[in-house]
Amino acid sequence: MAHLATKRYTYGSQLAILIGLLCVGFLASQVITALALSSYIKIGASEKEMMAKILVPENANLLRLMQFISVLFMFFIPTLLYAKICHWKPFEHVGFKKELPLLPLLLAILIIFSAMPLVGAMRDLTMHLPLNNWIKTKILDSKENYFKEVIVIGRMNSFGEYLLSLFVIAVLPGLFEELFFRGGLQNLFTRWFKNPAAAILLSAFIFSAFHFEFSDFLGRFLLGIVLGWIFYQTGNLWINVIMHAAFNGFSVTGLYMIARSHEKIDASKLDDSFSLPQVFVTLLVMGLLVYYFHKQMSARHTEPGKEIIMKGYEDYSNPFATTEPAILEENKQENE
Repeated sequence: MAHLATKRYTYGSQLAILIGLLCVGFLASQVITALALSSYIKIGASEKEMMAKILVPENANLLRLMQFISVLFMFFIPTLLYAKICHWKPFEHVGFKKELPLLPLLLAILIIFSAMPLVGAMRDLTMHLPLNNWIKTKILDSKENYFKEVIVIGRMNSFGEYLLSLFVIAVLPGLFEELFFRGGLQNLFTRWFKNPAAAILLSAFIFSAFHFEFSDFLGRFLLGIVLGWIFYQTGNLWINVIMHAAFNGFSVTGLYMIARSHEKIDASKLDDSFSLPQVFVTLLVMGLLVYYFHKQMSARHTEPGKEIIMKGYEDYSNPFATTEPAILEENKQENE
């Protein structure tokens, strides 16, 4: 439902509140994580020594717990508090709609899966950029640590562990990250800038940067653009949550299938490469899906960037409410 979006907070104030809550959540997650790792961290040990101590299969449940705490305190709690503080209808504002249309959901999942080869191609492109040796070394180190962490968290010796990994690696990030980056950040930027493309690109850039996995920066940036565009088209955060969870869940399922085959998981197998013909076919398929999705949504969606007055909240002096004549006249007629 369309609604008056803000409790008279300026957009700059809203951003400051969101960032402030994010910083508090980050500090809380770091303190809790440090306490959880206190018995594993040796004073004066280097980062490489600490990672070697932590990233072992025996610590799988500990790392899963750390993952949960991190995304809970950094993304989920701050965004809900921000929405509650700044907006009249916080859950509706961030995109938690009551309905979940099936066709747009299925199309969105197909679009995100069709983007997978492009994400892999972006990773290859990153490693072929003319970067100096120090930067390339940092990128390779971050990629190695990321794959090691995924392998440990994704250790699955049973179907129960598979479900647990699916929940921690796919479902939770799908919910918590989409709430912050799309329902919170992109939503704010869209309303503020009045430029959906700029809002999508900026939030996608921040989304990729926050993962601190530099070999996949361009790939996640592309992924953020796709997720951001879908959210702008639908305004329905549940679609984004399911898309994100399905994308991550595909990787988790792949790891589980390898574990079931009793084959040792090799980090190099997680780093796929793609040929130019594959990329071309991917672009074609993805383009057709995007066109059909946009065509389906164009007749029935309300863009999340629109500030529309809800009945009972009319205040034509409010600078954050729409002043479009057609919408004002419609609201007046509904009230008569």
